[in-house]
Amino acid sequence: MLCRYSSVLRSRTNQAARAEQLTQQNANLRSHCDQLELRQQHARQTIDTLTQQLRQAQHEIHSLRSQPCRLPDDPPLPHHTYGPKLMSLCINLAKAVGLRASQNALVEVVFDFFEIKQAVPCWTTIRGWTMRVGVAQLDNQAPESDDTIESFRVQQSRKPKQKT
Repeated sequence: MLCRYSSVLRSRTNQAARAEQLTQQNANLRSHCDQLELRQQHARQTIDTLTQQLRQAQHEIHSLRSQPCRLPDDPPLPHHTYGPKLMSLCINLAKAVGLRASQNALVEVVFDFFEIKQAVPCWTTIRGWTMRVGVAQLDNQAPESDDTIESFRVQQSRKPKQKT
């Protein structure tokens, strides 16, 4: 019978140890669960913040798309109708495609495509600007030396005169 009691005592001791072990494991799992809940709560806050930022960005994109496109600020020069940026654009475009084609390119390609409501300079205005740029470049050149002028006169005097 003593054997029986000792085995019962051992069984109770083993069960108490096992219960203690399970209690400790349960406490560890609860602690881990609490940590996961905190991480989940932080993730939800982050998702809410990002969702709000996304909505703001979508609203901004929608409002920008509904606004008409416009050229950058380019106040006109004194005694001119157009600003220097548009003048430069027209002159450079005229160099690339020609005077009349530059006006058509501005109207049909740039302004119509971007739905810009602004007056476009005519090709004669662009020609005037181009000629002014040419005159300014000639005025800013270094003065020619007397040797260059003299050699030009000699070349001109040696050419045979044409009969008219």
